[in-house]
Amino acid sequence: NIFKVDLESVRRSVSRKHPEIKNIVVARRLPNKIIIDIQARKAIAQIKARKYYPVDQDGMVLLDVRAEPNPRLPVLAGAQGKIKKLSKGDRIYTSNFKEALKLLQAIGESDILRRHKFLYLDCYDSRNLSFYIDDDVEIRVGSGNYESKLETLSNVFEKLGEGLSDVKYI
Repeated sequence: NIFKVDLESVRRSVSRKHPEIKNIVVARRLPNKIIIDIQARKAIAQIKARKYYPVDQDGMVLLDVRAEPNPRLPVLAGAQGKIKKLSKGDRIYTSNFKEALKLLQAIGESDILRRHKFLYLDCYDSRNLSFYIDDDVEIRVGSGNYESKLETLSNVFEKLGEGLSDVKYI
């Protein structure tokens, strides 16, 4: 009898067992079905610790932990703060992670790196973020006001032209 099934209990149980699922809706479909509709979390970056841990925008550590980085996801070094061990379903709440997300969002909204290869973002210190591009050129951005800083960086790139390969940091 589908009316004896506790829908909220099913939702909580699935949610507990599968932290990679962001939203779960459990409903009855008469005359004889229970429907479970899920929305999976999407990895937006990977945290470099002992391995590479994919995380979503809420800081949830997802499946697919790798020994080598996923080339499709930006690497965040230091985002976990003082957390020693990460595992699937952990949530990262550190200020390092939150600042790194703000910078990644600003980078994503600009076209600043369209001609450059993004290597990784160093967020060991949330007040002194930097990211690395191309042949390990360090871009030091500090914290906050990222849109303005990226605009300035665009001007620097224009002025340097092909000379960027001679630069160690900006």
